[in-house]
Amino acid sequence: MEWEASLCSGCRRKRTETFATEMDDAYEVTPMRCFACAARERASAKFAKSEYADTAGLYFAIHDPEPGD
Repeated sequence: MEWEASLCSGCRRKRTETFATEMDDAYEVTPMRCFACAARERASAKFAKSEYADTAGLYFAIHDPEPGD
């Protein structure tokens, strides 16, 4: 539990390192897209615009593609 508390909730790296001012601009980042998350977010946005837009407690499950798709 102590180890978990020492990590940044965003990147899961040690805060003592990543929050240090000397680390500003030290990291390189590669943008990557998770297409499963993208599909879920698109479905959520479409649902939110519908007449049934109450998303409280709503979860969007991701299903694996059928073999051969």
